[in-house]
Amino acid sequence: MSTESDPQRERRKYPRSDVSMEVVIILPDETNLIVHTGNTSDGGALLLGDENELPEVGTEIGITVRSPIAGRKAPVHPARVVRKTRDGIGIQLLIPGTLNQTKP
Repeated sequence: MSTESDPQRERRKYPRSDVSMEVVIILPDETNLIVHTGNTSDGGALLLGDENELPEVGTEIGITVRSPIAGRKAPVHPARVVRKTRDGIGIQLLIPGTLNQTKP
């Protein structure tokens, strides 16, 4: 058993929750990509998708949770891509704490 602490975990300001939600990424050119979350926190989320379609690190995007209620528009949350892997992107919410809110 290791007694060393995980430096990545220590850097996190907000606890993460393993939540799968369908979200829409709104790119700067207003193209929409539908992806799923791998996890979320008040500070950001891991968005899973094809690395060839996902935006690059540094790109400012909008994120909206797809509503199961027809005609209901969810708010758009401004975010920035801070990490990109083969499986998805890590985003930082520019207004922390907004993605997990349920009110539009």
